[in-house]
Amino acid sequence: MVFKRTSLFFLVTSSLLFSQTAQECEALKAKTHKTVDSEVLKLAQCYLDVSDYKEAIQWFLITAKHGDRMSQNIVASMYYFGDGVEKNYTEALKWFKKLAEKGDVDAQSKVGEMYYFGNGVEQNYKEAFKWYKKAAEKGHLYSQNKIARMYYDGEGVKRDLKVAYVRFTSLEQLGYAEAESKMGEMYYFGESIHQDYKKAFDWFSKAADQGFAYAQSMVGYMYNAGQGVKKDYKKAFEWSLLAGEKNEAYSQVILGDLYSQGNGVKKDLIRAYAWYSLAVTNDVDSASEKLDALEEKLSEEEIKEAEALKLLKEKK
Repeated sequence: MVFKRTSLFFLVTSSLLFSQTAQECEALKAKTHKTVDSEVLKLAQCYLDVSDYKEAIQWFLITAKHGDRMSQNIVASMYYFGDGVEKNYTEALKWFKKLAEKGDVDAQSKVGEMYYFGNGVEQNYKEAFKWYKKAAEKGHLYSQNKIARMYYDGEGVKRDLKVAYVRFTSLEQLGYAEAESKMGEMYYFGESIHQDYKKAFDWFSKAADQGFAYAQSMVGYMYNAGQGVKKDYKKAFEWSLLAGEKNEAYSQVILGDLYSQGNGVKKDLIRAYAWYSLAVTNDVDSASEKLDALEEKLSEEEIKEAEALKLLKEKK
């Protein structure tokens, strides 16, 4: 899960007064009574509006300690990102937990995430599973997907591919791209179900159409190999390019192959070198040999051009 900074700015209800300048915030501060939560909340929002996070968190902390859930969420997020205060995952977790224990579904998922990655607490898959499950039972799609993945990988729970399959199936019916991609993966490798490249391709295609990078990579790969679909180098190039530009390493190798052989795209050894080089940077072993072989065919100037092209792609 990615915690978005922008979400902070939409947590305060529209009934609050919004100030536009730092001077207005200072004027409001002079009239604010720390014992009146509604006034404190308006002032906190004012400082948030003008990006004075250091002042904002001090005032949000007052109402957060008085039990205001919105303030608790903002305080937790500010500690998580280090906005107005030194980044502190332990404090962030403390505040997210307060919300999670009150049944806040997003906070439950965030607590699960922090236990999963060990942010502010020792990594604990069982505890992560527990919190994800609470959120999943309330219909939180991301948490439902994490539960399915944890069954699939055997993290925090005994590995059970059949349960994972059922859970991914329910999510793909809702059009959840990562679940569709996982269904494709299960059919591709024949895990808990009969291996079926055509069904794998169909599932990967659904997720790829939604922009899911790994699925785009697999669609490109399957077009290139002719697995589950008729071999089509042009489509292999198109899908691999989408994934490669999102830093899917194996797609970068395929792009190198297609450019070096002139399959589906005009032959271009410089671009082939650039893509192989990116794949090497992403630790794809097979790309190293391909890069070495190609290096013998290029001049020093052409290699410099390829390296410059690689740098441009890395900056995207």
